[in-house]
Amino acid sequence: MSTTDSDALAGLCHFAQLASGADLVMAVEIEANGWAGWAASFPAMPFSGFSLARSGILEHSWSGEPVAAAGFRLPTALLHGLNGPPARLLFVPAPSLGAPLSGLLVLWKGEPSATHLTPQVPLLATSVARLLSARREKLREVAVQNQFIDLVESVPAGIVLMEGDGVSAVINERAADLLGCPPGNHRARPCRTHAYPSAAVRQPRRA
Repeated sequence: MSTTDSDALAGLCHFAQLASGADLVMAVEIEANGWAGWAASFPAMPFSGFSLARSGILEHSWSGEPVAAAGFRLPTALLHGLNGPPARLLFVPAPSLGAPLSGLLVLWKGEPSATHLTPQVPLLATSVARLLSARREKLREVAVQNQFIDLVESVPAGIVLMEGDGVSAVINERAADLLGCPPGNHRARPCRTHAYPSAAVRQPRRA
């Protein structure tokens, strides 16, 4: 996961909360089937995944204005996070890479104040979508890299894989034993070397 992207998402949620006076603002990745994965929120809360497929939120035509929450079926996780049902809610669609229904969910326990800048919150949609896409792509890259490293570690032969930059490498356990380096990711640097019979270069005998 990119810490920078996650921090930026949290910062946008905080800004939206200040601008709207809401009790909870969440940036959520929502799959095509309606499954929502928590990405960031303000206040920060330990949410896990929940479904919005039958909530009515994804079918509603959002105009950028909060609406009465009574007409929606919110998941229990959100009700627990708010310590009760919200009075108003706003969803700002922010389609992201691989999660087309993603967006910013804004909830108020009471009536929003007219003095807040709630109409400005939808302007954050582009930034939220970009950060959600970047975060998702980073997570995918990390997952693929971890699978590849697991595969390399399972091979009994010594393997050193150089990255495209020419200065980073992945060294598996067998190669680490041979090179005198700890296994894992490395920047290029001299390693303690040994003389191995299998690696010795034999000089041709002179007649």
